[in-house]
Amino acid sequence: MANDHHVSHLDYIAGSYMPFTGTKLLQSGQSVVHGVIINSNTTGSFRLYDGTSGAGTPIGGTFTPTTATSDVITFPKPLYFNTGIFIATGGTIDGTVVAS
Repeated sequence: MANDHHVSHLDYIAGSYMPFTGTKLLQSGQSVVHGVIINSNTTGSFRLYDGTSGAGTPIGGTFTPTTATSDVITFPKPLYFNTGIFIATGGTIDGTVVAS
């Protein structure tokens, strides 16, 4: 019997779901980011920073989702943030950061 349900490790994470549509501080303090859910995207991109602004420490490079429809971006290992989670966006993108 075929299983049509796609399961990612995000299905099992209990935590915070922080929506974004533009550049903003998502959370102050320590946190762990498990992935990003892209709800819609029109030539959008984003970059995560450990800090309370874009002057914080960049975590990885700029992510540019290749699809205009829903997508899930997971990381091989959780990303640990000490000061806060700040997201800088470019273009038009609507998403949700999954953290605990």
